[in-house]
Parts: sequence; structure tokens; C-alpha cells
Amino acid sequence: MLLADKPFGVVAVGAFRNGGQEMTIEQIQAILLCYGMIPVGGHAPAFQGATLLSANDSIAQDDLGLKTAAQLGKRLGEAALKLAPKAA
Repeated sequence: MLLADKPFGVVAVGAFRNGGQEMTIEQIQAILLCYGMIPVGGHAPAFQGATLLSANDSIAQDDLGLKTAAQLGKRLGEAALKLAPKAA
């Protein structure tokens, strides 16, 4: 499969801090697991991925959410490097 053995992270945005982002992340992860992909989570407070709050159609003021996205991106990069084929 084209997507098999590739790491992925999920970012979800909602209108409230706990507005269903976690459930959305779980559903996306379930779909991508069917393709053999490798889920990568974040750190507290968003272990499953990154959860952001959108106020007035912008995530710019959500410092906590942006931090979870940065943490997820860092972990995803680390996982990709660990899974990358080694050059001979």
C-alpha cells in the first residue's frame, strides 16, 4: 500500500476547548490505521494529536492549541526520522 508504514499526526479544530476534537482525531486515526499508517500522538494536554480552539474563525489566539500543534509536529518529525531508511 502506498501509505503503509508512514507516520501521521492529526490536527483538529473546534469552537470550544473540548468541542469534539478528540473524537474527530480518533476517527481519522481509525481510518488511517486501515491503510497501515503509524499514528503519532503529542504530549499533554493533547496526547492523541493537536487540538485547537477557533475563536472568530482564527486559531491565532489559542496559545495552548498552537503549542499542542508544535509538539505534535516535533514528534512526527522525530518518528519520520526514526522510520526513514538508512543510507548505505
